[in-house]
Amino acid sequence: MQMNRSFCCDYSHPIMFLVTAKQKKRSIISRGMRILALALLGVVCIFSVTGYGAEDIKNFSFNIQGLEDSLQQNVSASLSLQEFQYTEHYTPELLDNLLSNAPDKIRNALQPFGYYSPKISISQSQQNGHTTVLIHIDKGEPILVQSVVIDCIGKGCENQRIQKVVSQFPLRSGDIFNHQVYSRGKQQLITKTLDLGFQKAFFEKKQVAVNEGNKTADITLHLDVGLQYYFGAITYKCGFIKERILKRITGYRQGDPFSPRALTTMRQALLATEYFDTAEVEYDLSKADQDGNVPVTITLTRGKRNRYGIGMGYGTDTGIRGSLEWYNHRLNKYGHQLDLQWQPSERKSYFGGIYTIPISDPNKERVTVLGKWENENYDNTDTESLSTAVSYDHLRKNGEYSIYLRYIDEDYTIGGEDGQSAVLAPGAKISWRWVDNRIKANQGLSVTAEFCGGNKNFLSDTTFIQGSVSSKIILRFLDRYRFIGFGKAGATIADTFYDLPPTLRFYAGGDQSVRGYGYKRIGPEDSEGNIIGGKYLLTYSAEIERQLSDTWGVAMFLDSGTATNEWDHLEMKHGAGAGLRWYASFGQLRFDVARTLDDGNNWRVHFTLGADF
Repeated sequence: MQMNRSFCCDYSHPIMFLVTAKQKKRSIISRGMRILALALLGVVCIFSVTGYGAEDIKNFSFNIQGLEDSLQQNVSASLSLQEFQYTEHYTPELLDNLLSNAPDKIRNALQPFGYYSPKISISQSQQNGHTTVLIHIDKGEPILVQSVVIDCIGKGCENQRIQKVVSQFPLRSGDIFNHQVYSRGKQQLITKTLDLGFQKAFFEKKQVAVNEGNKTADITLHLDVGLQYYFGAITYKCGFIKERILKRITGYRQGDPFSPRALTTMRQALLATEYFDTAEVEYDLSKADQDGNVPVTITLTRGKRNRYGIGMGYGTDTGIRGSLEWYNHRLNKYGHQLDLQWQPSERKSYFGGIYTIPISDPNKERVTVLGKWENENYDNTDTESLSTAVSYDHLRKNGEYSIYLRYIDEDYTIGGEDGQSAVLAPGAKISWRWVDNRIKANQGLSVTAEFCGGNKNFLSDTTFIQGSVSSKIILRFLDRYRFIGFGKAGATIADTFYDLPPTLRFYAGGDQSVRGYGYKRIGPEDSEGNIIGGKYLLTYSAEIERQLSDTWGVAMFLDSGTATNEWDHLEMKHGAGAGLRWYASFGQLRFDVARTLDDGNNWRVHFTLGADF
């Protein structure tokens, strides 16, 4: 402020000189000039003070020492340091006020983490016009939990599940008394008690006695659980789906513990089937009987029965393709569904349908009947097949497994040789997924295994056993980078391998295999150089993706793979390249340019669309 004063006074002399020079004028003019001079003096002083403050904003910094990141962030937030450093109305008085209140604010910021007696020192240093405020904090010894007493009140306390909930309270004797953990533990007690049907549970007493001298805390909670409520009669108002199907979908029965979470789960399960447009759940605790049975009414309205789809697309493996689809969500009162699809394309066309019979929730457990005609042509190979399958599918959030029986009747031409093959193959397929986002994953891992076989004495042209395992992993690192890895291995044991249809032989190459090579262009060859498929398969891929913005990214990759009849003699083919990524709400559009590293300088463009998992 000394600079402010001297800056103002420097301008006072010429102003006073002007006033003196006009003393011989009339008195009214003299008075006017004095007023103008004083006004100009005030304006100059104001601008000089404002300019000083704006300049000093850039010359202040704060340094907090002695705390780990989580504690330091809380202290910085409580002191509003960032807001202070960038204020446009800084004054030294504001800094003095902040520093005088800092010790109390720091203590309050550390208490939620269990530190009640910190030692705090604050100092300032100046160098080349820059002021540094150093705040050194010794957080001291923490408050430790000495005892935790949770008393349960009510008949429901004999419930073993309530006893388990109480035993899971997150704080134990000897733990640091963390306020957030304590609050979360109380909330979990109430939430889990409500989920068990105790809808009027509350804390009759909540007390924490902190002894700062002994550095101890004693926790006392009295939980009154009250009456336990159960589902009474569940009435479904729905004339278009059988009630037994609805009961299987919701999964709750009369006598199960009643809770709002259970009602939400029931409603979400019903809507997820797409049978219904709305699902309204009504109940009234005051209408419960003396045993706590709550009547529930669920009113359902019809959802759209039919869905139609038409589209055009392109893939380097299929060429230009179109698609037509009719999907009936609700064929009858038993919830059966039918999905018919036709996809014509340059290289791979099919027409087929899937008939779904729900066992419980159609999105979780079902029997499906599939029928499909398929025509495929690539290189010197043309195939035409009819297939049908019956499968039992059990689906869960992190994966699914299926048991199936499939029949394939296939006509094929490889080079100038015609063939026909049929197999009846029972099999099983199981998949696991651990992923944070299936559309665009930051971290994800999937593993899929499939096994099938046939016997020439049971509608198969040869006896065989076949198995395959594939896996994909995605790891985000350095904020904007992702590593994407994929691998697949397969093997076949057969009495006469080439009696199997090409559909059950192994090939490599293409968009989802070894980029740089064409679709199914890697595999054993006949005497005329036609690729005829192999007994064994091994492929793997490594890709680094760099996100440029929310919607665009680039990638570099290396793929390797082979299909062979000799596992002991693997001749791996390699492809490498770079690509462009466009991130959409439904998945990624991938445009890749790849070069073969083994068979000359061959380049190939690959174009695919889909989700990460």
